[in-house]
Amino acid sequence: MHRTIPVFAAAIMLAACAAPAGERPAAPPPATMIGEIPATQPFVTVTTADGSASVDVPDGWIRTAGGSSLLFTSGFDSVAVDTSATPRAPTAESVTAEAVPLLRTTNDHFILGSVTAAGPAIRVTYQAQPASAPPVIVSVERYEFWRARHDLVLTLSGPSGARNDAAWRRIVESVRWR
Repeated sequence: MHRTIPVFAAAIMLAACAAPAGERPAAPPPATMIGEIPATQPFVTVTTADGSASVDVPDGWIRTAGGSSLLFTSGFDSVAVDTSATPRAPTAESVTAEAVPLLRTTNDHFILGSVTAAGPAIRVTYQAQPASAPPVIVSVERYEFWRARHDLVLTLSGPSGARNDAAWRRIVESVRWR
């Protein structure tokens, strides 16, 4: 013989587990959107491939090195650090004329946001859709720093809509020349 609990009895048992009258039940912790870097993410300082600078990157991310480039990835997020010898400092105009056309040809579905001076760097914002499965629209912030004939390009990317402002600001502000 199977025992069944009538619906109204189940409702009474569930009500007994709810918050007391007049109190709101505790809200669940906020969900982290795919691609968001958690506020509790630890960082480590790395030196650029040519030794000219250092930058903080999220600890535990996959590191790939090649030539003058370092790439750190986790899921759909990435931090790329590229260095080169360059005789002159970038300007918003030179980045618009030289870097943006290259970005346009190397990024699928490229949509330029802006090119502006951002403290000691030139900042380029754009969206693109990398050739990946599943397709994800990424927001990108690219910073071009320069000092004493050294160019450092810091590229931060993550899914559009992810709230990575604080983590990205920390990374950008951590750039130190040696």
